[in-house]
Amino acid sequence: MKQHYPDVFTCALLNAQPMGFYSPATIVEDAKRQGIEMCPVCVRASHWYCTLEKGACPHFSVRMGLRFVKGLARADGERIVAAREERPFASLDDFVGRVKLDEGKLARLGEAGAFESFGVDRREALWGVRGLVRTPRPDLPVAVEERAPLFAALDEFETIAWDYDATSHSPRGHPLEALRATLVALRLPDARSLNALPDGRRVRYAGVVICRQRPGTASGVVFLTLEDETGFVNIVIWSQIYEEHSVLIKTAAFLGVTGRLQVQDGVTHLIAESFWTPHLTARPRHGGSRDFH
Repeated sequence: MKQHYPDVFTCALLNAQPMGFYSPATIVEDAKRQGIEMCPVCVRASHWYCTLEKGACPHFSVRMGLRFVKGLARADGERIVAAREERPFASLDDFVGRVKLDEGKLARLGEAGAFESFGVDRREALWGVRGLVRTPRPDLPVAVEERAPLFAALDEFETIAWDYDATSHSPRGHPLEALRATLVALRLPDARSLNALPDGRRVRYAGVVICRQRPGTASGVVFLTLEDETGFVNIVIWSQIYEEHSVLIKTAAFLGVTGRLQVQDGVTHLIAESFWTPHLTARPRHGGSRDFH
């Protein structure tokens, strides 16, 4: 299914969450690397669950469902869809007046970028919904002329950070994508470049932690998976190295590692020698990791 219908597989896997080994953020990033268009949550298009939409590429696009907006209940999502099926939403004002969600839930939708199809960015949406909720709505239509304040546009890093804060994933980009120039300046390769290096090469790498494993049959060896916008790096940690850096390994969401590559039968592992905290001016968001207990 994943090989021949990756769009259907991705949509179904996201709709089955929470389950499986990887977080929704990792599933979304893997789908993007396969060329699948991932569409963000949108009050004009999203249903409660993820859906397939006809796209320009050979595969369907996957539209993220309203269920991924933190703080939004299923009843709220169904209310949005029911109101939209009566007639399409014409504006942010129309949406707020017809769906009648409380200010907190409207704010979460705004933070997630779910109102961008109305031509308002996120800061404008937050300002707008608060004003609409707190202003009495007269029975007779009254035109109110009010000049909206000018808000600074979100940059790429802020856009992705807002996505993660509101939905724990981002169809618009990976948390490290906006920081790649800084990582390059620090001579830290991306996952694709690292996995192309030869056996025995000593390297430094930094990525987002998506998986920690400590199998009972592995004699104390810990396996770590780090991710960036280009793919995964598999880390092998011998017990002595793990004990030396256990606190950092168990708690850091964004982690730096130094070690030597082991390449066998086309499979690359990084045998860890030490771990460290990457020194960046901004900290990337993350969608959580699957950890041993």
